[in-house]
Formats: sequence, structure tokens, C-alpha cells
Amino acid sequence: TCTKKNFWINGVAYKFAGVANGSVTELSNGLPKTISYTADGTSDLVYAENFGADNNGIIGQPAGSNSPVEFTFNHLLSKVKFTATTAIEAEGYSYEITNIAISNAYSAGTYDVASKTWAASATTPQTFSDITINATTKSSECEQEKLLIPTNSVSVAYKATLKYNGDPIWVDDKTATPVVLNTALVAANAYNFVITLNVGEEIKFSVENDPSWTDQPDVAVQ
Repeated sequence: TCTKKNFWINGVAYKFAGVANGSVTELSNGLPKTISYTADGTSDLVYAENFGADNNGIIGQPAGSNSPVEFTFNHLLSKVKFTATTAIEAEGYSYEITNIAISNAYSAGTYDVASKTWAASATTPQTFSDITINATTKSSECEQEKLLIPTNSVSVAYKATLKYNGDPIWVDDKTATPVVLNTALVAANAYNFVITLNVGEEIKFSVENDPSWTDQPDVAVQ
């Protein structure tokens, strides 16, 4: 929201830019050059500019002839959520996913408007809510989404516990050795990180219905 009133001057060229949830740290000819941002996971950083059809500015017209300045704001962040799935389908089994974190996400950075690139100034793990999957449902999404500063590579840490009737019977702990993802986070894109959890192949048994018997000599009972 622009709180200061400004007025058109006939014949003067104007260029406009707007930013929300970030701080303009450097100007170039009165327009944003760099924008600093500290990630909190929920506040969306957006930017818009209108330099006119030829990028040389919008020319002021006589009073009553000027149209409102149109702004289309674009996301400068990436959106991430988690989904966990399992092939197990059996009553009583459930997975619990805890300690979910993107372990090398930028927690603060500076956006260069001209090059549309980010430079990190701090990295702090971005943590997510836990996920619980009942084996009969096979899939469950994390209820929480995070808005992250774009980066070329991220790592995901988590701890998976398989339970039977509430009792832990298997653990896969990736908190100390995060999984490196070869996926870059790009601005204005949404990502679903899928954790596929399989303990192994189901144990099955094969039993012969009529096993052979070896006859023995008669035994006299006196």
C-alpha cells in the first residue's frame, strides 16, 4: 500500500516498482536494486515493476487522462511441502516421520533485481511438522508448507519409525546423514518432497499340506 500521495506531471516519464515483506537495501535511479529478506517460512516475498510498454517509463498525461498503474506481483521464493508414502498395507502398522528439516536452506539472503539471483547471508535448517501415516492409508501430507529462499541444492533430514500397534519395531534415522537432493529450488515454483518408506518384502510361508511319513515295523504291546 502506498501511503504517500503522488501526482502525475504532464510529459514526465515515470517508472514504478513495489515489494512486499522485504527491505530495499540499495537503489538505482530511485528503483530497487537489491532486496534483503529474512526467511520465517510463512511470509511471501513478492516484487512487481512497471516501466511502461517500452521500459522507458510511463508518460504523464493531462489531468483526467492517466490510468491507474498496473502491478503484477511475482513470487521471489520457492514453496515446499512433504509427503510420505508406504507400500505396506496392513492393519495395525503405522509410520511416524519426525525431525523433518531442510538442513542447508538459506535463512537470509539478498535478491538482485537486475540479475534475478540470490546471494545467501545465513543458513539455518527449516523444520517441518511431523507426519504420521497409518499403513491402511498409504500416504499422508505434511500439514505445513514452507516458503524458502531459492537455492541450487538442498538436503533433507528426517527420522522414520515403523510401529505395530503403537510399538516401534524399525527405525531409519537420517538426521545425522541428510539426503542430498539434486533439485534446485526456483522462485515461484512449488515442490513436493516425497519420502517413500519400505521396510522390506513381506514375510511369507510355504507349508506342505501332506508331508511324507516313513513307516516303521510293528511294535508288539504285551
